Amino acid sequence: MLTVLGPVADAEPLWREALAEVSEATLLFAVCLPEHRAFVESRLTFIDAHPMFRMRLVGTPADAGPTTRLGPADLPALRGLYEDGAARQEIPDFFEDSMVDAGIYYGVRDAGELVAVAGTHVLTPGAAAVGNVYVRHDARRRGLAARVTAAVARALRERGIETIVLNVRQDNATAIRVYEKLGFVVHGEFLEGFARPRTS
Repeated sequence: MLTVLGPVADAEPLWREALAEVSEATLLFAVCLPEHRAFVESRLTFIDAHPMFRMRLVGTPADAGPTTRLGPADLPALRGLYEDGAARQEIPDFFEDSMVDAGIYYGVRDAGELVAVAGTHVLTPGAAAVGNVYVRHDARRRGLAARVTAAVARALRERGIETIVLNVRQDNATAIRVYEKLGFVVHGEFLEGFARPRTS
């Protein structure tokens, strides 16, 4: 993953230095701010890029319904749930088994099967990033994404974590509405996607 933040004048030398260290065959996951895009695309060819919003939680969301705290014993069910999105390319990009043990994950079960989940990508004493939110395709439009996301956010607030963020694709209007109702507001935007260094 390659991420550079800051003013354009400071960022361009860092992008140049970082890209000098990778070969032309390297597949990168690049994240750049809108103001960096022209320079980055002069050096990288994006294969699958998505404009994203970074959203920040203001306040604490209300309890949206019953959920279950997930742990390592739930990993087989969690992997199975994410596989539901494989055909539609909706599997979370950056999920590792270790995130469940090290982070905070909540789910909803229906007839004993896990049908919705939300968790944390990053968890530190002062900040956290909510992610890996997924609802099984046949269980959507029941408010489950809001329920599990609210559960994670509330647990983070109970830990005293002030900065809680999440990332969402700008074209995912449904998810954005869900997050806004929970108290998330757009904090900024960026572009992310897989890319390769340009050969010329």
